[in-house]
Amino acid sequence: MRSPTPVCLVNQDGSRRREDTDDTGAQQRRTPAQGANGPDHWWKCWGDENGPGARFRTEVRGELASIKSRITWYNGGVAVLSAIGMIVLAAWLSGKFAANERSAVKREDVAAAVQQSANMAVAKQADDFMLLRKQLEQAAADVALPAAARTRK
Repeated sequence: MRSPTPVCLVNQDGSRRREDTDDTGAQQRRTPAQGANGPDHWWKCWGDENGPGARFRTEVRGELASIKSRITWYNGGVAVLSAIGMIVLAAWLSGKFAANERSAVKREDVAAAVQQSANMAVAKQADDFMLLRKQLEQAAADVALPAAARTRK
């Protein structure tokens, strides 16, 4: 299929322009009647299912469907990776929270430590009293008169 050669028009300042642009240089859309072969061209190209425009349209729609399918797969992959990342993050945070819970000081631990401290203080006091008693007995024995001296009286 041969494309028509664009017709160049002359602007008001003498410069040349294509026929599909207006005086400002903006591109103008052609209507089917402005086509190279008139209104029949549109029907032969786009309206007939075997025309080159219809085949092109079918090809473009196929490509768009393919692109849409790939985008869906990519979005699905991103969603799966995000879900796996969230699961890994949740497992890691759960482990951190469990470790903090295990190493945290609990009320029962504090109560047990206070009770053990009180028991140790009582045991130390009893040991101190026993040592004091032994020291008093030894001092009494050292100060006591010998048996011979007691009988002489």
